[in-house]
Amino acid sequence: MNLVEGIVLEIRIEEVLDAESGWVRFRSGGTSARGCWVEPGEVPVGRDLHVELEVPEEGIISVRPVSGPVRHAVAEDGDVVVIVGCVERVDVDGVISARVGDDIVLLEGVGPLAGAVEGTYVELRVRELKLYPVNL
Repeated sequence: MNLVEGIVLEIRIEEVLDAESGWVRFRSGGTSARGCWVEPGEVPVGRDLHVELEVPEEGIISVRPVSGPVRHAVAEDGDVVVIVGCVERVDVDGVISARVGDDIVLLEGVGPLAGAVEGTYVELRVRELKLYPVNL
């Protein structure tokens, strides 16, 4: 199961880190991060393109509120990729709608997210981020 999917970002692939496994370094919104390019064939290094992000559920390290200013939707913190979203709505059943870039991610408002309120930010810290090219 994938906890996060359907988020579309504009990126530029900067370099291929491991051609065999598909790991690349990409830039989005002024910051760089790493992800796994899943499209077969040559990796489009140096081109601007749109990708759909996917995070397998087993790749989630943590989901928590963010304190302080947020500058980028996707960034890297050591060996972890951080995805940040702004809470747009908290439903009565505890489901949180968070905006990441131009897309909405649905999260369960449990544990550290139980007190999330509209206008605050949440972050997902993940081990793996898959990148699927999309044509807009």
